[in-house]
Amino acid sequence: MPPPLRPRIWLLCAFSLCALATIAGEKPKESKKAATVPSYVIQRAKSKILVDGKINEDGWRKAKGVGDFVFGYLKEKTGKEEQTSFKILWDDEYLYFAVVCEDRSLLSLHTDRDGRIPEDDSVEIYITPNPKKPERHFAFYVNIHAALYDEKFDAKGGRIPKKNFDTTATARKQSWDSTGVKVKATFDGTLNNHKDTDRSWSLEIAVPFANFADAAVRLPPKPNDVWKLNPNRHAYNPDGSCHYSQWAPTIATTGSFWGPELFGEVIFAADPPR
Repeated sequence: MPPPLRPRIWLLCAFSLCALATIAGEKPKESKKAATVPSYVIQRAKSKILVDGKINEDGWRKAKGVGDFVFGYLKEKTGKEEQTSFKILWDDEYLYFAVVCEDRSLLSLHTDRDGRIPEDDSVEIYITPNPKKPERHFAFYVNIHAALYDEKFDAKGGRIPKKNFDTTATARKQSWDSTGVKVKATFDGTLNNHKDTDRSWSLEIAVPFANFADAAVRLPPKPNDVWKLNPNRHAYNPDGSCHYSQWAPTIATTGSFWGPELFGEVIFAADPPR
């Protein structure tokens, strides 16, 4: 997809986490793939995670983030880029995400399921549960209202619709719906008021592994299993322009958030954060 040429244009991306079993018994460690493909060890949640958008559990405090997001469309850094903290935990039932977004101008207008979420300040997480089949992936888009738009892709990268969808509805409304996903968001500032300066917004998500049953090698994952994923972010400015950022830098190669084979690797660990 070409770079965005006007504010609030959709980037159709696929949120991919791919599952691949590695050698059992080895301690999880960062992958030594090419520098353009980052890796991250997902620690196991030791205690229950309450999805309330506050991100205040001990596990979250101790968990490491994936690292700074990159701004692939910016030719030069301006010093005004808004960074993102992105952490992941897991247990036998859920894959958990904790996101804290620096944001001086909070924008969120859409509240409906499968709405136009990428037109708001939003986070997109792409998951492929089997690295051997990178096109077979899932996408989750969430804004400050905790509104969810989700998609599932087949082995050729085509979108899979929900069963018995309304043929008169938009493509978003026809898209596959995940089940049991928990989403909560909080923000520090004034929503949709560009006359002041805001500070940040936070997002907590729990995605049941059951949603990946037809794509994963095995569920729940085992320690040392490897999936692939990539979080991306839309951060709108008061003038309507947008800063697009992401963990694994697909933009440098594909010109968009798209590129499942370039998504980062995540390795499931048996131990909790220390």
